[in-house]
Amino acid sequence: MTRALAGAARLPALAPLAAGATSGSLFAASLWFPPLGFLLSLASPLPVAIEAWRRGPGAAGVATFVGAAAVWLLGGPVGAAVYVSQFAAAGCALGIAARSVRSPTWVVGSYTAVAMAAFGASLLWLATRSGLGLQGFLDQTLTDTLDRAVQQLLQGDMDAQTTLAVQTWAEQTRNVMLLTFPGLYGVLALLTGWGNALALRRIVGSDDPWHTWRAPESWIWILVGSGLLGLIAPSPWGTAALNLFLVVGAVYFLQGLAIIQNLFETRSFPRMFRVGAYVLLFVQLPVMLVVAGIGAFDLWFDFRSRWAPPPADDAGPTKP
Repeated sequence: MTRALAGAARLPALAPLAAGATSGSLFAASLWFPPLGFLLSLASPLPVAIEAWRRGPGAAGVATFVGAAAVWLLGGPVGAAVYVSQFAAAGCALGIAARSVRSPTWVVGSYTAVAMAAFGASLLWLATRSGLGLQGFLDQTLTDTLDRAVQQLLQGDMDAQTTLAVQTWAEQTRNVMLLTFPGLYGVLALLTGWGNALALRRIVGSDDPWHTWRAPESWIWILVGSGLLGLIAPSPWGTAALNLFLVVGAVYFLQGLAIIQNLFETRSFPRMFRVGAYVLLFVQLPVMLVVAGIGAFDLWFDFRSRWAPPPADDAGPTKP
């Protein structure tokens, strides 16, 4: 994908068209090849963000239009609406913010805010279009998705106990996702924005030191307060607090990643070790929780200062 976009960059008039076609194709993969296609769709904001960085909002808008047209042809108007709201609009915001500011708080925050606002609007449109209302639409969508997952899991001969366990898991998962859907989508948007921002920095050659980033100190009290309210407050306040806790917890997971990256950079860990560690961080939930805890407790322990090398002597070069 990067090579194709780089080639198109030599022809400025074609670059937004190539970016839009690439972005739309990545998203369309989620319609045709789930669940692998879903992972590919998470990279669909990147080509649009590259155009926003290199050529500005106009080029990013052209890329978004071309991508939406491609998705419309492959997945219909609903697919095009979801593509624009969930990925392309946020990709534009990501590229513009990354070009204007250097703080990950603003860059990733811009992506997350636009993704959540635009997807929320499209979700309301889809719910109204279905005639079920928002709660009913979410319930039906989650039920249909989990039913397909259960059918795949139950393929072949399974005993009655295993079948009941799978069905119970699906029902519990549906209830949890209905309760925490805004927070879970916020976490997904936040992590998607962070991943695309890192890829964008590498492609455009930005060397901003994100491994030194940390969340504003006051955010720790949002984390603590929302966690406590999520446990003790009645619905709907407790539900809202729980969803907020999930999003802020993801912020501190990203701070924990920045701390670990700082350790790797400072101590010059081998590349293969880093790759293995990052894979482990994203596939093991207990490890993710530990990383988020590291990010949260950094306010008091300042982990990076403990292993950072001593500052260079400003008095002048050392004599041999």
